[in-house]
Formats: sequence, structure tokens, C-alpha cells
Amino acid sequence: MNRGTIAIRNSTVSLLTQILTIVLQFATRSVFIRYLGVELLGLSSTFASLLSTLSLAELGFQSAVVFNLYAPLAAHDEDTISKIVSIYRVIYQFIGILFIVASVCCLPLLKYVIKGIAVTNLVRCVFLIQAANTACSYFLSYKRSVLYADQQEYLSNLTDAAVNIAANVIQIVLTVWLRSYVVYLLVRLAQTIAGNLIVHRLCAKKYPYLCRVPVDRQILKRIVHQVKDIFFGKLAGYVYSSTDSLVISAFVGTVQVGFLNNYVMIAGSIKTIANSITGPITPIIGNLLADSQEKQSQRAVFDSYNFVRFLLAGLTAAPIIVLSDCFIEMWIGTEYLMSRSVVILLAADLYIHIVHSSCCDYITGSGLFAFDRRVSMLGAGINLVTSVLLVNRLGISGVLIGTVISQLVFWMCRSYGVFRYCFHTGWSAYLVYWGKHLYYLAVFFAVCTVQSAIFSILPIESSLVRFVVGGVLCEILFLISALLLCGWMPEERSILSFAARFLRKRGA
Repeated sequence: MNRGTIAIRNSTVSLLTQILTIVLQFATRSVFIRYLGVELLGLSSTFASLLSTLSLAELGFQSAVVFNLYAPLAAHDEDTISKIVSIYRVIYQFIGILFIVASVCCLPLLKYVIKGIAVTNLVRCVFLIQAANTACSYFLSYKRSVLYADQQEYLSNLTDAAVNIAANVIQIVLTVWLRSYVVYLLVRLAQTIAGNLIVHRLCAKKYPYLCRVPVDRQILKRIVHQVKDIFFGKLAGYVYSSTDSLVISAFVGTVQVGFLNNYVMIAGSIKTIANSITGPITPIIGNLLADSQEKQSQRAVFDSYNFVRFLLAGLTAAPIIVLSDCFIEMWIGTEYLMSRSVVILLAADLYIHIVHSSCCDYITGSGLFAFDRRVSMLGAGINLVTSVLLVNRLGISGVLIGTVISQLVFWMCRSYGVFRYCFHTGWSAYLVYWGKHLYYLAVFFAVCTVQSAIFSILPIESSLVRFVVGGVLCEILFLISALLLCGWMPEERSILSFAARFLRKRGA
């Protein structure tokens, strides 16, 4: 298969499995809120954020391992692949043990991060089960990186989808029957173990040459050197994705984390769908950048990739602004609605994440870990300081403003890095890039304004029908507007040409 076909196959499988998983997650969340309560939801979200802190012990070995697997997989160098995977296994076993010890040591600290809920033995038990769920991944999931680097991630996605279906059905039945949060978490733990064991066995059959070999000190030294830079990227990712819940829990209240988490789940689900579409493209970019004969087309591919991500951002972020409150009302009730500023800030965060991730893919594919380390440190510091400064004045919105500001810093710095270190161009190309994205942003704002105005006057009484019609209108209106307003750009013509060739090939 060529690169385009591989990307489409992986993206299609990933998209379908993620949509199915998200539907089940919303069903499970509905049962959770009804039978277990929003207090436990806030507690679960806070613990997840705290455990993300401990997950920093992973340091970034996975990203370094995937990067180092590209070349030997392309060259079919089975010996080097086995050495890299063996190093990964040893490191992850050590990290898993360290994670368990750190989780136990955190038990006395729970009272400092939980506000409004008593720290009982049940609470401690819940924390330890969630910790065990994370730790199991370290012991069992190290072979997944081979599938990802080899552009075979669709196999693990199909496996995870099947296990998710079974686990979510069991969770719903047992939650309604027993109303026990501990049982709910134990099912999730079993899901993690089962999914990783199946993928582990699948990798053993697909890559029979993978075996335990002595640690190659030269390869280990190279990976550790790269990890020093990748770690700060993980630190920034943690500050961006996890400290918000901890800050809100400590300064506003743990229950408020549960309210916000409902909206975050909507944005996160859409982000997951977007990542499932674009994620399989990342290893292809790594291979493209490694091919010296492809230098001429790299800039054109980057521009087209940016346009695709803009379309994806508009098709996902705009409905959040227009439809989130309507969805919350239908799903769990008006008492769970939050301020309009929270919705807009979450949509802004999603938009920036999607459009700027093209720069992340190119930086990762080029191995620019040292550069990204500096960017990550800057953005992480801005996020944390701004969130803490604004939370007392603006509450939850202040925390989210800090997140959006740090996202903008990431975007500006990483896009500069792509043009300077990947394409070796000057400021003019960088300014052209930002000129296009400011135009994209203007299109996005204009279309969102029209969408909101139309949705507000829809003469439909049924909330469900109104939501569905509004969603269809949002997608159609944005797609048509973007294609018409951006038709003068070569990026759009390139994407349409590729789509036409692909459809003709399928039709033939």
C-alpha cells in the first residue's frame, strides 16, 4: 500500500472504533451520574489528574522509542528492533514498580487536594484501584509502540474497541445492580489488563522475532539522551491537561471538577475523534522527513496538512460552541449547565490543539526534542502561573484562560521551529503561515456567529430533533463556507485533487 492508502485505512478504523467507544462512554457516564453521583465523578477526575502527575515518571520513553523504531522497521532490521523493544520493556517494568510505590506514598497527601469530600478508607481504596489501573499499562503495553511505528495501529484499535464494548456493558449492568464505585473501577482494571494482554499476544504473532535480548548500552544511551528533552514536553502536557482539575479542586471545590468534567468529556471525545483521524499520519510524516528524496514535496504536504486540520478544527470546535448546552440539557439536565465563557474557552482550546498539532507532528518526526523542551518549559510555566493567578478572580474560567494562553504560546513557538529547523526558511515563510491561519480564524469566527444565530431561531420544540438538525446545519454550513472562502488556496485544490483520485481508484 502507498502512504495515502495506509493513512486512510488506519484513520478509518481508528475513527470508527473511537466513535463507538465514545458512545459507550457517554452511556456509562450517564449511568454513573444517576446511580453514583457527581461527587464521585469529581473525585474520579481529581484522582486521574493526580495520577497523571505520577505518570511523569514515564519521562517520555515511548516517544523516543517510537522515533528510534522508524529506521529499523523501514530497513527490516529485526535485531535492532528487538533490542529497542527489550530496552523499553525493562524501563517500563521499573517505572511500573516506581509508580506503585509513589501511589502508596501519596495516600497521606489526598486531604490536601480534595475539597468538600472527607478522605475515608473508601476514598483511599478508590485511589489505589485507579493507580493499579495505570500501573498495569506499564507492565503490559510496551509492544504497542511497534504497531504504531509500523503503521499497524488499526490492529490495536480493533482489539481495544472489542474489549471496550464488553467492559462498558458490564460496567453499566453492575453499576445499576450493585451501585458500587469500587466494582465499577475493578471492571475498568480488568478491561485494561485484558486489552493489553490481547495486544501483547497479537504482537508476539505478528513480530515473532521480538525476544528478550541483553540491553544494548549504545541504544539505551541514545534513547536516554532524547528522553531528557522529551520529558519537558510531557511535563508541559501534564500541566496543560491535568493541573486544571487539581487547581479547581483545591481552590474552588472537588464537586465543581465533576461539573466541568462533563463539558471536558464532550471536548475530549471530539478531540479523540480528531486525533483518531490524524494520528495515523504522524508515523508517515516521520518516514517522509527521513527520506532525503522527498525534500521537494515536504513543504507542500505541510501546507495541505494544515488545511485539513483547519477543516477538522472547524467541524469539531464550532459545534461545541453552538450545541454543548443543548446536549448537556438533554443528557443530564439543566442543573449541570455551566457559564458560556467555559464553553467558549474549551472550544478555543480544542481549535488551537487541532490546528497546531501539525507542527507537533513535524517536530516529533524530525526529532527536534531539544527545541521542544524549551518551548514546553515556557508554555507549562505560563499555564500554571496564569491559572493560579486568575482562579481566585475568575474561578473556573480563569483556569481555562491560562490553558488557552499557554496553547497559543505552544503554537507560535512550534510553528517557528518547523520553518526554521524542518524547512530551513526565513521569517517570510513563517509570516505567510500565520497570515493564512489568521484568515482561517476569521472564517471560523464568522461561520460560528452565523451558526449560533441560525440555531437560536430554529422553530423546533423537540430538544433531540433540534440538536440533530443543529448539528447537521453546523457541519454543512462550515464545510461549504470553508470550501468557498478558501477556494483560492492551493492547499484546498491539492486536497480536492487527492480526494478525487482516491475515489476514482476505489470506483475502478
